[in-house]
Amino acid sequence: MKKMYIENLPLRAAEIAPLLCRGYGNAEIGKIIHLSYYTIQTHVVKMLEHTDSRNRMELAYKLGCYEKEMEMQSYIKIKGKGH
Repeated sequence: MKKMYIENLPLRAAEIAPLLCRGYGNAEIGKIIHLSYYTIQTHVVKMLEHTDSRNRMELAYKLGCYEKEMEMQSYIKIKGKGH
């Protein structure tokens, strides 16, 4: 499965991707970056199509969101701050 990291996305998609990775919905993302729900929906659909993703979870995986989260969790455990 080909991964496409956030840094490789067009500007607006790169702005949306981190919020999508955090689990925000289209309406929430729109409020945060001051775009309409439908504009966000359009960008997400284009991102899904561009990455051949079936859903937002698969898109987040292909963007490397979970990989970066895992790196952070490993770092916390190594530093002795995790449970």
